[in-house]
Amino acid sequence: MRRSTKLVGAAGEHFAMYELLRRNFVAALVPEGTPNMDILVSDEQGGRVAAIQVKTASKRGPKWPMSPRLETVIQNRLFYCLLMPTGNVMESFQSWLVPSKVVAEHLRETNDHWLSEPRKDGSRRKETDRRNFHHQYSKIAKYQKGWLNKYLDNWDSILA
Repeated sequence: MRRSTKLVGAAGEHFAMYELLRRNFVAALVPEGTPNMDILVSDEQGGRVAAIQVKTASKRGPKWPMSPRLETVIQNRLFYCLLMPTGNVMESFQSWLVPSKVVAEHLRETNDHWLSEPRKDGSRRKETDRRNFHHQYSKIAKYQKGWLNKYLDNWDSILA
């Protein structure tokens, strides 16, 4: 069954909320359309606050599509919660909590590399309005298989 991307996104946000609340974080969904964040999170005393942008893949795969503008969104307390379904998309997810600086750098570097490679017919690639955050990108050494492991279920790093 094909799922609505809006429903998949909502499921991801609620999954992230569940994970935060069960770990004794105070968390709230922000109004739809708020730039750069889906969830605002703090400790129980409100002394530490962070923002989370949730990106939910609709199927198991090697990447999450993102906007080119995220190459420049770098904030100390902004994290991306990247969710990948472990089976059926509405059942369970693997989660990675990645700082915005890492996401921005990855998007820039992998897109620059992609643009530098010619197409199969030898012509130059053109800039697009899409970026991909890769689970692994074997053409750049630091993004090869396993590079995201340190961010897997990294929930406690949000308010560290």
